[in-house]
Amino acid sequence: MKRLLSLFFMVAVIASCAPGPREFEPARWEYPEPEGLFAFYDVFGGNLSPLYGLVNARGEVVIPPYYYSISVLNPFDGSTPSYSVAAERFFRAARYENREDGVTRAEGNFLSGIRMALISPEGNFLTGFHYIEISHTPGNPTHIIARRADDPMRFVRLDYYGEESHIEDIQLLYAIGKHMGWLWEHDPVTRWGPDVPEQGFVWTFETRSGNFWGAAAPVDNGRNEEHLQEIRLYSPDGVLINRDVYHFVEYIGGGLYHAIIHNEERRGVFPAESYIVNQNGRRLAGPYEHFIHYSGALPFVLGLLGNNAYVMNTEDFRELRTIEIPEDGWIHFVSHKNRPLVKTASDTTPLTLILLDSGEEIVFNNFINHTLESCINENLTRFVLYAPAWEEELYNNERTLLVDRQGNILARSFIMYSPYPWGDFIVTITQTNDDYDLRMYGLLDWDGNILLEPEFTFLEVLPGNALLAARDGVSGVMDLGGNWIFNIEASPS
Repeated sequence: MKRLLSLFFMVAVIASCAPGPREFEPARWEYPEPEGLFAFYDVFGGNLSPLYGLVNARGEVVIPPYYYSISVLNPFDGSTPSYSVAAERFFRAARYENREDGVTRAEGNFLSGIRMALISPEGNFLTGFHYIEISHTPGNPTHIIARRADDPMRFVRLDYYGEESHIEDIQLLYAIGKHMGWLWEHDPVTRWGPDVPEQGFVWTFETRSGNFWGAAAPVDNGRNEEHLQEIRLYSPDGVLINRDVYHFVEYIGGGLYHAIIHNEERRGVFPAESYIVNQNGRRLAGPYEHFIHYSGALPFVLGLLGNNAYVMNTEDFRELRTIEIPEDGWIHFVSHKNRPLVKTASDTTPLTLILLDSGEEIVFNNFINHTLESCINENLTRFVLYAPAWEEELYNNERTLLVDRQGNILARSFIMYSPYPWGDFIVTITQTNDDYDLRMYGLLDWDGNILLEPEFTFLEVLPGNALLAARDGVSGVMDLGGNWIFNIEASPS
């Protein structure tokens, strides 16, 4: 028994004398295995337009790098689904078409001839290069929407075999067009009806009810004067719904429109009157000086008056609460897929997050004049804050902070970002010289533990538990443990 105790004591002493782990030593973690297909290109290729291909988790090239780009389909409204299942990951390939000679090539002006095709999760081309846009619809279930290259005004639905069908939902079509910078009808617009102006419309777009908004073309009075657009709501047969005239109308989702009446004397600042209007022209909220809305934050909107923001739901537009906007600060919606929230901050007040559905406030008392980056973890317990750029002592590797709800700093970096809803980690960028031209990329978890040391010259998280990476003159796809799945050695310059 004494011998066992002596042996135990010796082991304990030896263990206590062993050196502890270095601060920058990567955390030992059980990373998930990669699955599905991954888009890749030669990071060191030197081309202005690198060529993209697809590789599988075994390192086998499924589609050779021949294309202007290959990317996973995202919803057209800018949100990003989780892509947790490899079978749900459809891709779109793009190639450049020279309109003069019909030659297909990968380089050139993006706007002058890009054509897209749909690729299955297994890497099979489901369509030809017939489209100038392919996206998912947001929500669950999702649908694949495509815009025809031979008829840019036409959107179609694609099934999971690449077959086209007609889209009958007018409101969906307009929502797609709004996010793609495309108006429902272009100049000249021909409409008929007793109240349609003689000079016609600059643009129109329809509501689900069949009514349409029309922006009357300006009348040339020979004085070369600039006039605000006059926008009215008409019935399908061209009869005015009411006499309300607006100068700006935008669709905000849920069959609702943000309609603004500008005051000529206040152009460039908040308009005189701002309303929320339904598709039949009824004013549901307003007038306020302005409305702040965000598609991912419905059913909430903010009506602004002076230094107050009034939180309203879009069911009955009752004012649920009032948020005071700091006089030297600002208020914004925060992009987060599950919880509608806003942030307020200023030069003299702490950064504050307000969850609109519960009313809970998260106040970062020790972080005055900081802002919130877009990356927040799923359960709202970790946040990335950005320090003011003019604090010179923070220029070197400390301007971006990973903190918890209590404001405890878990990690510091020159830059941190995590626009990836499919991984519990953050890409961090470390500045290694004073000229900002040398940055090294690494990987952290949400507790600030280093998963991959900052030794990469390029690092991008891919859906399916993989990374597009470059290190020591080699680029390609690796797993989350830093092991190469597929790599390309840089060619000698």
